[in-house]
Amino acid sequence: MKIKENFALTGWGNFNKKNCKVIVFDSFKELHYLNGKKNIIARGEGKSYYDQSFSKQEVISTVKLNKILSFDNETGLLDCESGITLEKIIKTFLPSGWFPYVVPGTKKLTIGGMIAANVHGKNHHKVGGMVNFVEEITLFDGQKLLKCSRKNKSDLFFATFGGMGLTGLIVNCKIRLNNIKTTPPKVQNL
Repeated sequence: MKIKENFALTGWGNFNKKNCKVIVFDSFKELHYLNGKKNIIARGEGKSYYDQSFSKQEVISTVKLNKILSFDNETGLLDCESGITLEKIIKTFLPSGWFPYVVPGTKKLTIGGMIAANVHGKNHHKVGGMVNFVEEITLFDGQKLLKCSRKNKSDLFFATFGGMGLTGLIVNCKIRLNNIKTTPPKVQNL
C-alpha cells in the first residue's frame, strides 16, 4: 500500500482540480485498512465527467487491482478485479473471439467505474447498460465483503449500478463477454 498526500486529481474534463489523500492498494488483502472508515470513495482511471471520484478524506485508487481471476471459454464468464480496464479486457480476449457487450466512447475505463456509473455503449438501444451483463459483484462495505447478484442481496446488487460507489467499494465482479464471429486481422510491424 502506498499513501500519496495532497495528490492533485481531476476528472475527465480536467476541471476542478483537488488535492486529495490517495491510497493505492497493491492487493485487495489490504482492505483491512478501510475498516470503520467513512467518507472514502474509490477511483479507477479518473474518467468521470466531473468530480465524482474525489473525497475530502481519502480516495482509494483501484488501478493496481486489475487482475483477471478466471475466464470460462465456454460461457464467456470473466471474473476480474474492479480496477481492470476495458482496454486490457479487449486486448486479452478479442484475439480469441470474445468482446465486451458494453463499450462506451473510451476504453480507458475500469470495470468498477463502468458498474458504478452503469455505463452504456453505442449499442445501448439494443443491449442496454452494464447491469445487463454482470452476474455477480463483491463489495466491501467498510467492514466485510458482500457477494451480491440478481438472486443474492439483489437490492444491493441493483443499487450498485449507477450508485457511484455509495454502496461500497467494488472489489471484483463476474461479467459476461460476447462471443463474436470475427476478429480483426493481425497487423504486421513493418
